[in-house]
Amino acid sequence: MTRKVRVDLAHSLMESSRYSVMEWKQFAVNQAKELTLGLDDSDLRSQLAQRQCLLHRLSGETEPAFTALMDGLPHKTNRRSHAIYGHTILQRALNHIQLDQLDKAIASLAEWQPVSQPHSAMEQVVLFRQYLLMGKILRYQGHFTASLQYLQGAQNITNTAKDLVFVEDASDLACNLADTYLELDDPAVAESCLRAAMKHQVPKQAALMIALAECLFAQERFVEVDEILRHISQCQLKLMKMDKLRQSIVQAKLSHIRTQFEEAFRYWTEAMSNLRRFTLASGRTTRIILLSQCHVLHCQGLYDIENRTRDQLDALERCAGMSGASYWVSGLRHWLHFLESCKQ
Repeated sequence: MTRKVRVDLAHSLMESSRYSVMEWKQFAVNQAKELTLGLDDSDLRSQLAQRQCLLHRLSGETEPAFTALMDGLPHKTNRRSHAIYGHTILQRALNHIQLDQLDKAIASLAEWQPVSQPHSAMEQVVLFRQYLLMGKILRYQGHFTASLQYLQGAQNITNTAKDLVFVEDASDLACNLADTYLELDDPAVAESCLRAAMKHQVPKQAALMIALAECLFAQERFVEVDEILRHISQCQLKLMKMDKLRQSIVQAKLSHIRTQFEEAFRYWTEAMSNLRRFTLASGRTTRIILLSQCHVLHCQGLYDIENRTRDQLDALERCAGMSGASYWVSGLRHWLHFLESCKQ
Protein backbone atom coordinates (compact mmCIF):
# COMPACT_ATOMS: atom_id res chain seq x y z
CA MET A 1 0.00 0.00 0.00
CA THR A 2 1.47 3.35 -1.02
CA ARG A 3 2.09 6.13 1.49
CA LYS A 4 -0.63 8.30 -0.08
CA VAL A 5 -3.22 5.52 0.15
CA ARG A 6 -2.31 4.86 3.81
CA VAL A 7 -2.66 8.55 4.67
CA ASP A 8 -5.99 8.86 2.83
CA LEU A 9 -7.38 5.74 4.49
CA ALA A 10 -6.24 6.92 7.92
CA HIS A 11 -7.98 10.26 7.42
CA SER A 12 -11.17 8.52 6.25
CA LEU A 13 -11.18 6.22 9.26
CA MET A 14 -10.63 9.10 11.68
CA GLU A 15 -13.47 11.01 10.06
CA SER A 16 -15.76 7.98 10.28
CA SER A 17 -14.97 7.64 14.00
CA ARG A 18 -17.17 10.68 14.63
CA TYR A 19 -20.25 8.58 14.00
CA SER A 20 -21.98 5.41 15.18
CA VAL A 21 -21.40 3.50 18.40
CA MET A 22 -18.33 3.47 20.65
CA GLU A 23 -17.18 0.06 19.40
CA TRP A 24 -16.93 1.40 15.86
CA LYS A 25 -15.22 4.59 17.00
CA GLN A 26 -12.53 2.56 18.76
CA PHE A 27 -12.15 0.17 15.84
CA ALA A 28 -11.80 3.02 13.33
CA VAL A 29 -9.20 4.88 15.41
CA ASN A 30 -7.21 1.69 16.05
CA GLN A 31 -7.17 0.89 12.34
CA ALA A 32 -6.05 4.44 11.56
CA LYS A 33 -3.26 4.07 14.11
CA GLU A 34 -2.07 0.86 12.41
CA LEU A 35 -1.98 2.61 9.05
CA THR A 36 0.14 5.48 10.39
CA LEU A 37 2.87 3.29 11.89
CA GLY A 38 6.22 4.19 10.36
CA LEU A 39 4.91 7.30 8.59
CA ASP A 40 6.86 10.51 9.17
CA ASP A 41 3.81 12.78 9.32
CA SER A 42 3.54 14.94 12.45
CA ASP A 43 0.23 16.49 11.37
CA LEU A 44 -1.37 13.08 10.94
CA ARG A 45 -0.04 11.96 14.33
CA SER A 46 -1.52 15.06 15.95
CA GLN A 47 -4.91 14.45 14.38
CA LEU A 48 -4.85 10.81 15.49
CA ALA A 49 -3.87 11.90 19.01
CA GLN A 50 -6.91 14.19 19.10
CA ARG A 51 -9.25 11.34 18.15
CA GLN A 52 -7.67 9.04 20.74
CA CYS A 53 -8.00 11.75 23.39
CA LEU A 54 -11.69 12.18 22.59
CA LEU A 55 -12.39 8.46 22.86
CA HIS A 56 -10.60 8.24 26.21
CA ARG A 57 -12.59 11.23 27.49
CA LEU A 58 -15.89 9.74 26.31
CA SER A 59 -14.97 6.55 28.15
CA GLY A 60 -14.17 8.46 31.34
CA GLU A 61 -10.45 7.63 31.09
CA THR A 62 -8.97 10.88 32.33
CA GLU A 63 -5.24 10.17 32.47
CA PRO A 64 -5.05 8.42 29.06
CA ALA A 65 -6.97 11.37 27.56
CA PHE A 66 -4.15 13.73 28.57
CA THR A 67 -1.40 11.24 27.70
CA ALA A 68 -2.75 10.78 24.18
CA LEU A 69 -2.12 14.45 23.45
CA MET A 70 1.63 14.03 23.97
CA ASP A 71 1.73 13.13 20.28
CA GLY A 72 0.12 16.47 19.46
CA LEU A 73 3.02 18.78 20.33
CA PRO A 74 3.18 22.27 18.74
CA HIS A 75 4.20 22.60 15.12
CA LYS A 76 4.51 26.10 13.69
CA THR A 77 6.21 25.22 10.42
CA ASN A 78 3.14 26.36 8.51
CA ARG A 79 -0.40 27.62 9.03
CA ARG A 80 -1.93 24.18 8.55
CA SER A 81 0.24 22.57 11.21
CA HIS A 82 -0.40 25.45 13.59
CA ALA A 83 -4.17 25.10 13.10
CA ILE A 84 -3.96 21.35 13.73
CA TYR A 85 -2.11 22.10 16.97
CA GLY A 86 -4.99 24.44 17.84
CA HIS A 87 -7.33 21.46 17.81
CA THR A 88 -4.97 19.68 20.21
CA ILE A 89 -5.26 22.68 22.54
CA LEU A 90 -9.06 22.46 22.32
CA GLN A 91 -8.99 18.79 23.29
CA ARG A 92 -6.75 19.54 26.27
CA ALA A 93 -9.13 22.26 27.41
CA LEU A 94 -12.07 19.85 27.12
CA ASN A 95 -10.18 17.37 29.30
CA HIS A 96 -9.79 20.04 31.97
CA ILE A 97 -13.47 21.00 31.71
CA GLN A 98 -14.50 17.41 32.31
CA LEU A 99 -12.48 17.49 35.55
CA ASP A 100 -14.05 20.83 36.56
CA GLN A 101 -10.61 22.48 36.19
CA LEU A 102 -11.98 25.59 34.53
CA ASP A 103 -9.02 27.89 35.19
CA LYS A 104 -6.68 25.31 33.67
CA ALA A 105 -8.98 25.04 30.66
CA ILE A 106 -8.79 28.81 30.16
CA ALA A 107 -5.00 28.70 30.47
CA SER A 108 -4.85 25.95 27.84
CA LEU A 109 -7.00 27.91 25.42
CA ALA A 110 -4.77 30.96 25.86
CA GLU A 111 -1.80 28.97 24.51
CA TRP A 112 -3.05 29.22 20.93
CA GLN A 113 -3.48 32.27 18.71
CA PRO A 114 -3.76 32.51 14.91
CA VAL A 115 -0.48 33.37 13.18
CA SER A 116 -1.71 34.72 9.86
CA GLN A 117 -3.48 37.88 8.75
CA PRO A 118 -6.07 37.50 7.47
CA HIS A 119 -6.73 34.28 9.33
CA SER A 120 -6.69 31.11 7.26
CA ALA A 121 -9.88 29.05 7.02
CA MET A 122 -8.40 26.36 9.29
CA GLU A 123 -7.43 29.01 11.85
CA GLN A 124 -10.94 30.46 11.77
CA VAL A 125 -12.40 27.06 12.63
CA VAL A 126 -10.08 26.77 15.64
CA LEU A 127 -10.78 30.36 16.66
CA PHE A 128 -14.54 29.75 16.45
CA ARG A 129 -14.31 26.74 18.75
CA GLN A 130 -11.91 28.55 21.06
CA TYR A 131 -14.40 31.42 21.46
CA LEU A 132 -17.28 28.97 21.93
CA LEU A 133 -15.45 27.10 24.69
CA MET A 134 -14.35 30.32 26.39
CA GLY A 135 -17.93 31.57 26.35
CA LYS A 136 -19.14 28.35 27.90
CA ILE A 137 -16.45 28.28 30.62
CA LEU A 138 -16.99 31.91 31.59
CA ARG A 139 -20.71 31.28 31.94
CA TYR A 140 -19.98 28.30 34.17
CA GLN A 141 -17.94 30.65 36.37
CA GLY A 142 -20.63 33.33 36.49
CA HIS A 143 -18.89 35.84 34.19
CA PHE A 144 -21.96 36.28 32.02
CA THR A 145 -21.08 39.52 30.20
CA ALA A 146 -17.61 38.24 29.27
CA SER A 147 -19.20 34.96 28.18
CA LEU A 148 -21.52 36.81 25.82
CA GLN A 149 -18.61 38.71 24.25
CA TYR A 150 -16.82 35.49 23.34
CA LEU A 151 -19.98 33.84 22.04
CA GLN A 152 -20.74 36.88 19.90
CA GLY A 153 -17.18 36.61 18.58
CA ALA A 154 -17.91 33.02 17.56
CA GLN A 155 -21.17 34.11 15.99
CA ASN A 156 -19.36 36.82 14.04
CA ILE A 157 -17.01 34.21 12.56
CA THR A 158 -19.98 32.13 11.34
CA ASN A 159 -21.48 35.24 9.72
CA THR A 160 -18.33 36.54 8.03
CA ALA A 161 -16.06 33.56 7.27
CA LYS A 162 -15.91 32.82 3.56
CA ASP A 163 -16.33 29.26 2.27
CA LEU A 164 -16.94 27.89 5.77
CA VAL A 165 -20.18 26.30 6.96
CA PHE A 166 -20.69 25.73 10.68
CA VAL A 167 -23.84 23.61 10.47
CA GLU A 168 -22.67 21.02 13.01
CA ASP A 169 -21.74 23.74 15.52
CA ALA A 170 -24.84 25.89 15.02
CA SER A 171 -26.89 24.16 17.73
CA ASP A 172 -24.11 24.41 20.32
CA LEU A 173 -23.63 28.10 19.56
CA ALA A 174 -27.37 28.84 19.72
CA CYS A 175 -27.81 26.93 23.00
CA ASN A 176 -24.82 28.64 24.60
CA LEU A 177 -25.97 32.08 23.47
CA ALA A 178 -29.45 31.35 24.83
CA ASP A 179 -28.09 30.08 28.15
CA THR A 180 -25.96 33.20 28.57
CA TYR A 181 -28.81 35.56 27.65
CA LEU A 182 -30.96 33.67 30.15
CA GLU A 183 -28.37 34.27 32.88
CA LEU A 184 -28.32 37.94 31.86
CA ASP A 185 -32.10 38.06 32.48
CA ASP A 186 -33.02 38.40 28.81
CA PRO A 187 -35.03 35.26 28.02
CA ALA A 188 -36.78 36.88 25.05
CA VAL A 189 -33.48 37.34 23.18
CA ALA A 190 -32.50 33.82 24.23
CA GLU A 191 -35.72 32.55 22.68
CA SER A 192 -35.04 34.37 19.39
CA CYS A 193 -31.57 32.78 19.13
CA LEU A 194 -33.04 29.31 19.52
CA ARG A 195 -35.96 29.83 17.15
CA ALA A 196 -33.60 31.16 14.46
CA ALA A 197 -31.47 28.01 14.74
CA MET A 198 -34.53 25.74 14.69
CA LYS A 199 -35.83 27.52 11.61
CA HIS A 200 -32.64 26.59 9.74
CA GLN A 201 -33.08 22.91 10.63
CA VAL A 202 -29.68 22.63 12.29
CA PRO A 203 -28.75 19.35 14.03
CA LYS A 204 -29.49 18.53 17.68
CA GLN A 205 -33.09 19.73 17.58
CA ALA A 206 -33.80 18.15 20.98
CA ALA A 207 -31.15 20.28 22.70
CA LEU A 208 -32.59 23.41 21.09
CA MET A 209 -36.14 22.53 22.13
CA ILE A 210 -35.16 21.83 25.75
CA ALA A 211 -33.25 25.13 25.90
CA LEU A 212 -36.31 26.83 24.40
CA ALA A 213 -38.51 25.28 27.09
CA GLU A 214 -36.17 26.79 29.69
CA CYS A 215 -36.48 30.24 28.08
CA LEU A 216 -40.27 30.00 27.98
CA PHE A 217 -40.31 28.89 31.62
CA ALA A 218 -38.34 32.03 32.51
CA GLN A 219 -41.10 34.04 30.79
CA GLU A 220 -43.80 32.12 32.73
CA ARG A 221 -45.26 30.71 29.50
CA PHE A 222 -45.95 27.40 31.19
CA VAL A 223 -48.51 26.04 28.70
CA GLU A 224 -45.95 26.35 25.90
CA VAL A 225 -43.30 24.70 28.07
CA ASP A 226 -45.65 21.76 28.61
CA GLU A 227 -46.33 21.51 24.86
CA ILE A 228 -42.62 21.38 24.03
CA LEU A 229 -41.90 18.72 26.64
CA ARG A 230 -44.80 16.60 25.38
CA HIS A 231 -43.58 16.98 21.80
CA ILE A 232 -40.08 15.80 22.74
CA SER A 233 -41.52 12.72 24.47
CA GLN A 234 -43.99 11.89 21.70
CA CYS A 235 -41.44 12.25 18.90
CA GLN A 236 -38.91 10.13 20.82
CA LEU A 237 -36.10 12.48 19.83
CA LYS A 238 -32.57 11.26 20.49
CA LEU A 239 -31.38 12.81 23.75
CA MET A 240 -27.79 13.16 24.86
CA LYS A 241 -27.14 12.80 28.59
CA MET A 242 -27.07 16.59 29.06
CA ASP A 243 -30.42 16.83 27.25
CA LYS A 244 -31.88 14.24 29.63
CA LEU A 245 -30.65 16.17 32.65
CA ARG A 246 -32.03 19.49 31.45
CA GLN A 247 -35.31 17.93 30.37
CA SER A 248 -35.87 16.37 33.79
CA ILE A 249 -35.03 19.67 35.50
CA VAL A 250 -37.48 21.67 33.37
CA GLN A 251 -40.18 19.04 33.90
CA ALA A 252 -39.53 19.10 37.65
CA LYS A 253 -39.74 22.89 37.81
CA LEU A 254 -42.95 22.93 35.77
CA SER A 255 -44.65 20.37 38.04
CA HIS A 256 -43.27 22.14 41.12
CA ILE A 257 -44.58 25.55 40.12
CA ARG A 258 -47.99 23.99 39.42
CA THR A 259 -47.97 22.40 42.91
CA GLN A 260 -48.12 18.92 41.37
CA PHE A 261 -45.80 17.77 44.11
CA GLU A 262 -45.77 14.00 43.61
CA GLU A 263 -44.87 14.47 39.96
CA ALA A 264 -42.35 17.17 40.85
CA PHE A 265 -40.59 14.92 43.35
CA ARG A 266 -40.40 12.14 40.76
CA TYR A 267 -38.80 14.46 38.22
CA TRP A 268 -36.38 15.93 40.78
CA THR A 269 -35.35 12.37 41.64
CA GLU A 270 -34.90 11.64 37.94
CA ALA A 271 -32.79 14.79 37.61
CA MET A 272 -30.57 13.64 40.48
CA SER A 273 -30.15 10.26 38.81
CA ASN A 274 -29.17 11.95 35.53
CA LEU A 275 -26.79 14.25 37.39
CA ARG A 276 -24.80 11.33 38.78
CA ARG A 277 -23.59 10.56 35.26
CA PHE A 278 -21.53 13.76 35.23
CA THR A 279 -18.31 14.95 36.81
CA LEU A 280 -19.06 18.63 36.21
CA ALA A 281 -21.63 19.29 38.93
CA SER A 282 -19.51 21.12 41.55
CA GLY A 283 -22.05 20.40 44.28
CA ARG A 284 -24.12 23.46 43.45
CA THR A 285 -26.45 21.67 41.05
CA THR A 286 -26.87 18.82 43.53
CA ARG A 287 -27.60 21.33 46.29
CA ILE A 288 -30.37 23.04 44.31
CA ILE A 289 -32.01 19.72 43.45
CA LEU A 290 -31.90 18.66 47.12
CA LEU A 291 -33.38 22.01 48.18
CA SER A 292 -36.16 21.50 45.64
CA GLN A 293 -36.90 18.05 47.04
CA CYS A 294 -36.93 19.48 50.57
CA HIS A 295 -39.44 22.12 49.53
CA VAL A 296 -41.69 19.51 47.90
CA LEU A 297 -41.56 17.29 50.99
CA HIS A 298 -42.30 20.25 53.27
CA CYS A 299 -45.32 21.22 51.16
CA GLN A 300 -46.56 17.62 51.40
CA GLY A 301 -46.11 17.59 55.17
CA LEU A 302 -43.51 14.82 55.00
CA TYR A 303 -41.29 16.45 57.60
CA ASP A 304 -39.31 13.36 58.66
CA ILE A 305 -38.20 12.65 55.09
CA GLU A 306 -37.54 16.36 54.61
CA ASN A 307 -35.22 16.38 57.63
CA ARG A 308 -33.31 13.36 56.34
CA THR A 309 -32.90 15.07 52.98
CA ARG A 310 -31.65 18.19 54.75
CA ASP A 311 -29.04 16.05 56.48
CA GLN A 312 -27.73 15.11 53.02
CA LEU A 313 -27.78 18.78 52.11
CA ASP A 314 -25.80 19.76 55.21
CA ALA A 315 -23.19 17.08 54.48
CA LEU A 316 -22.89 18.32 50.90
CA GLU A 317 -22.42 21.94 51.97
CA ARG A 318 -19.65 20.94 54.38
CA CYS A 319 -17.76 19.18 51.58
CA ALA A 320 -18.49 21.36 48.55
CA GLY A 321 -15.79 23.69 47.29
CA MET A 322 -16.28 27.18 45.93
CA SER A 323 -14.38 26.79 42.65
CA GLY A 324 -15.43 25.20 39.38
CA ALA A 325 -18.68 25.30 37.44
CA SER A 326 -21.01 27.18 39.78
CA TYR A 327 -23.45 28.01 36.96
CA TRP A 328 -23.34 24.82 34.96
CA VAL A 329 -27.08 24.38 34.23
CA SER A 330 -28.63 27.60 33.05
CA GLY A 331 -31.88 28.52 34.78
CA LEU A 332 -31.05 26.95 38.15
CA ARG A 333 -29.76 30.25 39.53
CA HIS A 334 -33.20 31.81 39.03
CA TRP A 335 -34.88 28.70 40.41
CA LEU A 336 -32.80 29.01 43.57
CA HIS A 337 -34.09 32.56 43.97
CA PHE A 338 -37.64 31.18 43.74
CA LEU A 339 -36.93 28.58 46.44
CA GLU A 340 -35.42 31.22 48.70
CA SER A 341 -38.45 33.48 48.20
CA CYS A 342 -40.70 30.62 49.38
CA LYS A 343 -39.05 30.82 52.82
CA GLN A 344 -40.08 34.44 53.28
